[in-house]
Order: sequence, then structure tokens, then C-alpha cells
Amino acid sequence: MGRYIARKKINNNSTLYKEILKDRGVENVTQYKSPKFISLDNLNLSTQRHVWQGGDRLAKLADEFYGDATKWWVIAFFNKRPTDSHCKVGDVIFVPFPLENILRAVY
Repeated sequence: MGRYIARKKINNNSTLYKEILKDRGVENVTQYKSPKFISLDNLNLSTQRHVWQGGDRLAKLADEFYGDATKWWVIAFFNKRPTDSHCKVGDVIFVPFPLENILRAVY
């Protein structure tokens, strides 16, 4: 299941971007709508503890724990650390399971 498969697309012709779009010769930009997340509290999740080490990346952890590097955003969202740069050596990161429960909550 792709991250965007169930997401609606919208045309962004916001006045905020008007000059940028005009300079690029386009009228609007098509974007995916932001997902609606439900609370993770009622999803019966367990976690695997991981201590962030030099060379770690969210995508590498997702590949290691889920077998799919594209699910890096699940670990990022769960830990409230949107990018690798929000993690430093020694930080404790929790990898939530089962992945399917989270994906159902997002899509």
C-alpha cells in the first residue's frame, strides 16, 4: 500500500504562491491533502526500543524493522521527530508495532 494511494489531490492556487507560480508560468500546483491521523492511543500498539547511533536514519530503521524503508514516516510520526536531524546519538526511539494498525489509522 503506497503512502499516497488513498489521499485526495487538491489544486493549490493560493495567493501566497501567486508570484512564484507566475514566474514559473503555472496557474496552480497539484498537491496531496494532508492525512488525518486518529489518536494512536487505542491501536493496541507495542514498541521496540532503539538507541539512536551514528549512521542511523529513519529509513534504515524502517527497513530493518518493517522491511520497507518508505515507512520511515511512521517512526518519525510516532516519536514526534519529523526528520533524521531531529534525532541525536543516544536518543531513545520507539518503533511501533503492528505496522498495519498504524496504516489503517492514517489511510
